[in-house]
Order: sequence, then structure tokens, then C-alpha cells
Amino acid sequence: MSKMCAIIVDSKTYEAEENSLLISLLIEKNIKIPYFCYHESLGADGNCRMCMVGIEGQKRPQIACDTLIKSGMVVNTKTDTIKKIQTDILELELINHPVDCPTCDQAGECSLQDFYMNYGLHNSKISIDEKVKHNKAVDLGSNVMLDQERCVLCARCTRFTDKITKTHELGIVGRGDNAKVTTMPNRPLSNPYAMNVVDLCPVG
Repeated sequence: MSKMCAIIVDSKTYEAEENSLLISLLIEKNIKIPYFCYHESLGADGNCRMCMVGIEGQKRPQIACDTLIKSGMVVNTKTDTIKKIQTDILELELINHPVDCPTCDQAGECSLQDFYMNYGLHNSKISIDEKVKHNKAVDLGSNVMLDQERCVLCARCTRFTDKITKTHELGIVGRGDNAKVTTMPNRPLSNPYAMNVVDLCPVG
């Protein structure tokens, strides 16, 4: 039987399973925390860095999706420092994101829009002309189309084909602003569960 322990999150005490993921507790208790890459069926990935929290005794903020719960842990999700970090990370996500939200077919059901309203609302430091352009309609196969400019590189889709279907059609290629999701050479997305990558995508 798993050992239970008490931890404090934003001055409230919660019972949690020791050595379980902190982000699971935050989601379960409806404690708002932004995240793109985490998914309960895919596990922690830690690449989006949005789920930063402060933990007393730690020198720097930690990502909740890769932090194990320990007895007596004191967690802060709403300090000015954490809010500033979340805003800065969100700004990086938005630097090259297209500004077509009013015409986006995911409008109203997009985590990026929700997080911007809660953690963003900042002025862009670059102009539209400076944004890096990617392909807008990439046919991945199996009726799945990818807008590479809207992609936030959460890697949910690539991890799905790696961990769940184990067919490995998708990957992230390139570095920095040029990174993008694509299919492997001569291997279109083709497995019985391919359409699930659409549901997994936080930005549609």
C-alpha cells in the first residue's frame, strides 16, 4: 500500500501519495497550473517548463511534472516570482506563434489562449514581420493535417507514436526557432490510432 503524506500548497494542507508527481496532485485538487507537455497517459516530459512552482528549501523553481511529492513539502504556485517565470516562458511560446486566433478553428478550446489570458497579457517584443514562418498545412497522413506555425512543440504527438503505438512516425527536427514536428522520411503517420494525436494536441 502506498504511503500517504501531508504537503502544503499555497498555505493549504493536502494528503498525497508519497513519491507521486506533484502536478498530478495540483490537477486533482483543481489548483491552477499551466502546462502543455504533461499528459497522465504519457507521463512527464518537462520540455515546456510552464508548470514551474516554488518549493521551500530549493534554490530555484522546479517543474511540477517532474517533482516527486515528499512529506512536509511546502509548495508555492502563486508568488510574484513564479508568475513572472510563467509569463516569460509563455512569451517564448508566443514569439513565433501566428496571430490568427480570431480565425483559428481551435478558438475557444485552446490551452495557449487560456494561458495567455491568465498568465500573459504582455506586449510582444518582436513584430509580425520578424516571426519565423513554417508550413501551414502539412499532410502527416491518416487524415491528420499539421499547422507547424501553431505547434508549441509539447511533443505529445511524438511521444504518443513512441510510447503508445510504438510506430515512431513522428519526430521533432531542427533546433531553436527552426524546430518543428514532422514525419520520418518515407514514413507517413499510419497506425490504427493516428487520429488520437489530434485530441492530444493542446492547441489543435
